[in-house]
Amino acid sequence: MPEDLAIPSKTEEHISALNSALSKLEPYRGVVFRGSNISGDNLAEYELDKIVTAPGFASSTKSYTKSEKFSRGVKSEFMDDVNFLITSHFGRDVSKFARDSTEDEVLFASGTRFKVRSRREYGNYPLIELDDLGPGDNVDAPLPDGPPIHTDTVRSSPAR
Repeated sequence: MPEDLAIPSKTEEHISALNSALSKLEPYRGVVFRGSNISGDNLAEYELDKIVTAPGFASSTKSYTKSEKFSRGVKSEFMDDVNFLITSHFGRDVSKFARDSTEDEVLFASGTRFKVRSRREYGNYPLIELDDLGPGDNVDAPLPDGPPIHTDTVRSSPAR
């Protein structure tokens, strides 16, 4: 990494401390959602069966409706609204520690890898289905708790 882009050591300490704290919580197993605005170039990285890495912490919620507030209203010619449906095996429920516990937040550690399971349009927005991968996971091995398809979780698209 170029030196001018290096993470300050104090920030690295905070990242390490938060990752350590997260590892002490029980993994949350279930479907969560993440709303985001990302550039078209970043959106193109989410190809079927590709492994993508979240360099920072990835916040999500157990509620699709709540995730939408994070992906709407910041539209620009350079950014796209996108929603992620994530099958969590290793995320951590941090609701009881959050400022707003009603967000039902599940947090993924920095550097979490995700496997892209599907990508489709849902309403006017891309919906990308991901599975989180744990440290050392063989990306070709089946993940816990059966098949990773959860398209029934998202109901029929509302008119937009």
